[in-house]
Amino acid sequence: MATKRYNQQRFSATVNGTEYEFMAWTTSTRCGFCHTIETWAGFRRIEPNTKQSYINRTWERFDYETALKSAIKKCPKADQSKLYEIIIERKAQDEHERSEKFLKSFEAMHNSLTDENKKRLAETVGEIRTEGDAQAAMMLGTLMAVMQ
Repeated sequence: MATKRYNQQRFSATVNGTEYEFMAWTTSTRCGFCHTIETWAGFRRIEPNTKQSYINRTWERFDYETALKSAIKKCPKADQSKLYEIIIERKAQDEHERSEKFLKSFEAMHNSLTDENKKRLAETVGEIRTEGDAQAAMMLGTLMAVMQ
């Protein structure tokens, strides 16, 4: 039976005339999960694939950050710093901006609720641990704000 890949993402950059493609995916393991990066420089595959195993969640600024850093180290030295800037730093900045925008929207939604609805939202949602939890709370809070 084949290993199921999920959360597949593609990262790309052109440096010194070479187009780099980083194909990323996650697989489950016996004791956690693994991030895998397949790297292509033009039509040449850079072997071997980069793998990063985790037991629990990662503490990265975005999915695949650590594995991408390792994959970039396998690329030609002359291209590594530019690849790091394009792939890692720009993606981290984009994620930071997206998070800040969401946080401001969430705060505005929360401030628009009555104290009673704030209490109901907190009781209904409970502790927010993931981005999915926060999005669900945002939708519920927005609905509550419309209904009040």
